[in-house]
Amino acid sequence: MPSDKAEKPDRTTTVGLCARCRYALAKSGAQGSTFWRCSLADTNSEMTRYPRLPVLGCRGFHES
Repeated sequence: MPSDKAEKPDRTTTVGLCARCRYALAKSGAQGSTFWRCSLADTNSEMTRYPRLPVLGCRGFHES
């Protein structure tokens, strides 16, 4: 039987590695959006400050 409520997608699927990375910061926007920022980009110019999601591979990934 189908559910009346749409299931919320898993963060790991929609965000990728950032959902589990110690350097990722989730920022909520004014209209309910969530933006993922890489704090490692503050000190490493090779990293993207706001990466395109989902992130499937990253040199800076470190499990939190």
